[in-house]
Amino acid sequence: METREQRFKRASAESLMLKTEPDDLQKLKLYGLYKQGSGFDFSKAPKPSAFSLNFKDKMKYNEWKKFSHLSVEEAQLNYIDLVESFKNEYGFEPPKVEKKNEPEAEGKEEAKENDEEAKKEEREDVWEDEN
Repeated sequence: METREQRFKRASAESLMLKTEPDDLQKLKLYGLYKQGSGFDFSKAPKPSAFSLNFKDKMKYNEWKKFSHLSVEEAQLNYIDLVESFKNEYGFEPPKVEKKNEPEAEGKEEAKENDEEAKKEEREDVWEDEN
């Protein structure tokens, strides 16, 4: 049986395998829960300036603040539940397991890993953590 921490890590990986990407507000919620669930200390997060034009940083900060009262455990459980709801709402495409004894399997697996890595980087670019 998986531990809560293992389920949290799996949910984090699965959030990158959704068939359709959630909207920005939903991604912000995912971000806030992830930061809190990962054990980052909100009190040490730099507060964006009120005069800053970097709205993305302000939104990320404010979303994390909403969840800063949660314990790591509570945030992880909320994150896991949110990813599960996204999987139902947006569809989920887990990686296909291919037989390693097939000559083409290694090339396909490498291409798939590269594709998943590119997808992950693309999403990270959208909500890149600059802390």
